[in-house]
Amino acid sequence: MYNSPEDKKYYDSDNGVLRNKLGILNQQQLDFIEHQVVSDKLLSLKNKEIKSERYANHLLDIHRILFQDIYEWAGELRNVEMTKGATNFLPSYSLPNAFIDFDSQLRVIYKKRSSASNEWLNLLAKLSLDINFAHPFREGNGRAGREFIRQVASLLGYDLNIGRSHELYMQACIEDDIKLMGQVIEKEIRRMD
Repeated sequence: MYNSPEDKKYYDSDNGVLRNKLGILNQQQLDFIEHQVVSDKLLSLKNKEIKSERYANHLLDIHRILFQDIYEWAGELRNVEMTKGATNFLPSYSLPNAFIDFDSQLRVIYKKRSSASNEWLNLLAKLSLDINFAHPFREGNGRAGREFIRQVASLLGYDLNIGRSHELYMQACIEDDIKLMGQVIEKEIRRMD
């Protein structure tokens, strides 16, 4: 339930459910409502584009849009340490520097997109894995990260639907496997007409 003692502030002390704006105290009910709300928000984001001058900070905006109706801290960087299974995610104090690195990666991706090679696809795969490892939010990292990567691809003139290869995507994230992530992106990306 808790990743660290500081993490307790995010949870209801009686039942271990993430504190939420809706006052839901049942985990299954929260999961259901969260899925519905976030799915609707993701649909509304399909026609919005990343603002290139904002670079990685747009990830914060996406998270806020997806989760603002549910969590007070939507769109804010986590300030607690997180683990999942054997994975220790990036320490919270390193998150601001991670966003600086994401900006640098995005600039390179934007420059490489016009080259004859598909090198930028591998760079997009690396960025996707780096965002996953950073796990910048207390909850909703995968959904916000996938939407961010989808919007980056859209800005470059491509449609990317990672959801069609969700299991392989998750495996690539868990194993931090850039080759597999590259295969997922290459399989699911299409040039927009």
